[in-house]
Amino acid sequence: MEKIKLYSIYTDETRILRDIFLKSIKDDWEIDISYWGKVGEGEGDTWTPGWYEILEKRISFLIDKIKENWNEIIIWADIDIQFFGKCSRLINKRIIDKDILFLSEHWPKKEINGGFIVMRCNPKTLLFFESVLQSDIENLKYGDQSAMNNILRENIIDIKWDILPRQFWARSHSVNPPIDIVLHHANCTMPLVENDKKIGSMELKIKQLQRIKEYIVLRRRWKWLFYFKDLIQKFNPKNIKL
Repeated sequence: MEKIKLYSIYTDETRILRDIFLKSIKDDWEIDISYWGKVGEGEGDTWTPGWYEILEKRISFLIDKIKENWNEIIIWADIDIQFFGKCSRLINKRIIDKDILFLSEHWPKKEINGGFIVMRCNPKTLLFFESVLQSDIENLKYGDQSAMNNILRENIIDIKWDILPRQFWARSHSVNPPIDIVLHHANCTMPLVENDKKIGSMELKIKQLQRIKEYIVLRRRWKWLFYFKDLIQKFNPKNIKL
C-alpha cells in the first residue's frame, strides 16, 4: 500500500513553524512541503493582503495536486499545526464513504476549518476546489475557508463530506484540548496590540504551539490526577470551584 501524501507550504515568515510541524509528525506519510518565498504585504498576518494572496494561491495548488494524484487520497495541512499522535487510523475510519474530511472550526458543529483537509482526488473534490477558486476570496472574511463553508452550506456540489473527530483540535474549538489529541491547529491568531506594541500572527502562533504542547505533556504525565479532579468537579453538588 502506497503512503498517503501530505502537502503543505511554508514561507520565509513561517520557516520556524515548518520545523515544529516536521518534528512532531507521528504518521508514516510521504511529506511534500513547498517553499513559497516571502509573503506579500502584511508579513503573513491574518486579514492582510499577503494573507489573502496565500489563501488563493493554495487553492490553485490543491487543484494541481488533485489532478496529479487522481483516485488517491491526499492530505493538505497548514504549517501552523503540531501533532501529538498518529492520525491515520482515525482518518481511515471516517473517510470510508466520504469524498472529503475537514477539521472542524467549532467542534462539534459542522462548520469547517481549512487548515487540515483529507480528500479523495476525484471529480467531486476537483469541482469543489475549482468552485472555491471562482469565489471572491479576497472579499470574504476568512478567505477560502468562508468560500468552502458557503459552498457546503448551500449544497452547491454533490459531495460527501464530514468533519474529523474531536482529537483533531483547533484553538477555535473554545474548549481545552482532549488528552487523546492527535493534532493541534494554532488558529485564532489575529494580530493585536499590547502596551503599545504590536504582536503579529506568527509570534502568537509560536506562543500558542508551545503553550498547548506544555499543557498536553502535563495532562498526560499526571492524567490520573486530572481524571479524579474532573470526576470530583462533576459530582460536586454545590458546584464549588476546586
